[in-house]
Amino acid sequence: METLKSILVVSFVLAMSAGIVQGGECVVHTTADSGAESLRQCMMEVTNGDTITFDPAVFPPSSPSSIALLTALPYLVAGRVTIDAAGKGVVLNGSGVPPGAAGFVVDSDSNSIMGIEIISFPGGGIVMAAGADHNTLDGNLISGNGGHGVQIYGTNNTIVGNRIGTDVTGTTPMGNTGSGVYVSGAAGNHIGPGNTIAYNGHYGIAITGGAATGNTITQNSITGNALAGISLSDGGNAELAAPVITECTETSITGTAPPNCTIEVFSDAVDEGGVYEGMTASDGTGDFTFDKPGGLTGEYITATATDAAGNTSPFSAAASAATEPTTWGRIKDLFR
Repeated sequence: METLKSILVVSFVLAMSAGIVQGGECVVHTTADSGAESLRQCMMEVTNGDTITFDPAVFPPSSPSSIALLTALPYLVAGRVTIDAAGKGVVLNGSGVPPGAAGFVVDSDSNSIMGIEIISFPGGGIVMAAGADHNTLDGNLISGNGGHGVQIYGTNNTIVGNRIGTDVTGTTPMGNTGSGVYVSGAAGNHIGPGNTIAYNGHYGIAITGGAATGNTITQNSITGNALAGISLSDGGNAELAAPVITECTETSITGTAPPNCTIEVFSDAVDEGGVYEGMTASDGTGDFTFDKPGGLTGEYITATATDAAGNTSPFSAAASAATEPTTWGRIKDLFR
C-alpha cells in the first residue's frame, strides 16, 4: 500500500509539473489597480491551466466597470490560462499607465482572453510575443489605443469575434492609432470569423515579413481604416495577388484570381470589406464567379483570395454596377 501511495504522489507531482492538473480559479472582486482580489494580483498568482473570472456584482454587463491601471500588468507567462469576462462588464483602461505600456502582453501558449474592453493604452491593446502560440482572443473590444490594436509575433493564434477600432456597437469610430491587427514575422494565424476591424489609423490588417505566411483572414467586417483594409509587405503571406473583378452586376461578380483559391466577396462604402457577402472558388485557370440572387448589399464590391497554404490576399480593387457588361445596363434601362 505504501508503495502504491508513493507511486500516486510521484505521478501527481509529475502531472503538476507537466501542466496536466489544471482548473484553479481566481475571481476579481475589485476595480482597484492592485491588491487583494484585483486583476493584477490574479495575474501575479495564476499558474498553468488556471482561470481568471470577474464578479458580476462588481462588473455588471449592463453597466461596465473600469479598472484604471497605474502601471502595466504583469506579462501572461503561465500557459493555458483563461481570462474570462464574457457576460460581464469589464473595461481595462490604460490612460494612466507609462508610455509604451500595452493592455496585455501574452508570453506563453494556449491562453484565451475573452470579453474585455481594452482601451486607451499608449502601447497598444494586446501584444502576443514571439513564441506566444495557439492563443485565442474572443469577443473583446480593443479600441482607442496608442499603438496597434493587436500585435502578433507568435504563430497559430486565433482572433475571432472582436471589435477592433470601434465602440461596443461596432459603428462608432474609436480607432487604434496603428493598425487594427499587425502580424510581423509570424505564421499560421487565423483572423476571423466575426471581427469588426474599422477606423484604425493605419491598416485594418497588416502582415509583414517573409516568415509571416499562412495567415488566414476570413469572414470579417473591415472598413473605414485610414490606409488599406489588408496590407501585405516584405513577403508577408507570400504577397498573394488580390483578385481582379472583371464584371459586376447587382447580383453577381466574375473575375480572375490565383488558381484554386477560396474567394471571399464583400460589400463596402468604398474599397474595403464592410459586409461579408459569401464565398466561391477560383478554378485551375483562376476564373471565378459569385452569384447572390437576393442582391449584393453595398455600393462597391471587393474580394479576397486565400490559397491552399492559408495565405490571404489584400482586397481587390472595388467594383460597382459600372463594371457590368453593357447588355446588363441596357436591360435595366428597360425597367426604369
